[in-house]
Amino acid sequence: MKVKACSDMAGKRSLFSTARKHILQLTQNTCHVKNRQRAEIHALQVPRQTDRKHKKRSCRGQRKTKAVPKGVSMPTAKELVTNCTKLFTLPEVYLEVKKVIDNPDSTMADLSRAISIDPGMTATVLKLVNSAFYAMPRKVETISRAVGILGMQPIHDLTLAVAVTKTFSGLNQQVMNMNVFWANSFFSGLVARELARKCFLIDSERMFVEGLLRDIGHLILYEQLPEQSEQALRESAKEGTPVHTVEQQIWGFDFTEVGQSLIENWQLPKNFGIAIRYQNNPKETKDHGFEAALLNMASALTEGFQAPNGNTEWQNLVAPESWALTGQNEEALKESMLEAGKQLSSMLDLMAEAHTSMA
Repeated sequence: MKVKACSDMAGKRSLFSTARKHILQLTQNTCHVKNRQRAEIHALQVPRQTDRKHKKRSCRGQRKTKAVPKGVSMPTAKELVTNCTKLFTLPEVYLEVKKVIDNPDSTMADLSRAISIDPGMTATVLKLVNSAFYAMPRKVETISRAVGILGMQPIHDLTLAVAVTKTFSGLNQQVMNMNVFWANSFFSGLVARELARKCFLIDSERMFVEGLLRDIGHLILYEQLPEQSEQALRESAKEGTPVHTVEQQIWGFDFTEVGQSLIENWQLPKNFGIAIRYQNNPKETKDHGFEAALLNMASALTEGFQAPNGNTEWQNLVAPESWALTGQNEEALKESMLEAGKQLSSMLDLMAEAHTSMA
């Protein structure tokens, strides 16, 4: 299987189309993916090194991750985000929507007007509302009607999801194939949403956005520290070690901390940042452990099948406390994964259209 990086943003639809096939292949099996498939998937995520020969090592422990040399100053997670503030700014239409949501005196009409100033966003939100994502019994033809049916917060969350993908649409693909990144991110969001529904969470749609953003910190790392990020990905692949563990060894922080810093910089809901920060160890947050556990499970299902080590299964990537925090079992996770896979194709199509209409 081969996925080619987009040569430019003129081919925005191709950004999602090939990745869709890749992720849908992942969802066809519930427990096992052949070693060959894993190797192909891993090759998509980590760019190949050229003009370099790698010697096989008989012992995994012979290679150690290189930490930042002494005397070399490494920026903090917050500093990395600050350096990108101007580069990654959310679209104006979302900022207007956020103002409305943050104002307790705002009305549904105010929100409708805020979205309607951008025809591209208006069209995208309506397509999402009328998609299988919500499975409306009748077609919703206006934003005001959509707001009336779904409520202000769900419409805000949909707008945010579209805005984030637009913000990072032009990111350099030196380290990560963005086709795969966004397909994985949407898959994580859909899985998190399905798990939330199984837990009878009233606003389960919010977990879609949290799942979509769970890996967002990596985009900052890929932009600011491309060489070190590639080193972390390769080391994780070769040693079978979670990438966040390798990142901690190299920098002293990982993508989850960068993600939380970005959420704070964008002034998004605090619980988003906390859940993202503690997705690998949900027990360490008292107030948002449930959300962090859902993200942990979504991450495990998304990443487990992509492990370069054929012996690694997704169950091993679920934190022990996540089972207790959510009350879910392996069968529930498999069902959520399969349901998410059914929805992914249409979701990626809609986002591809969103990029075109908002260009």
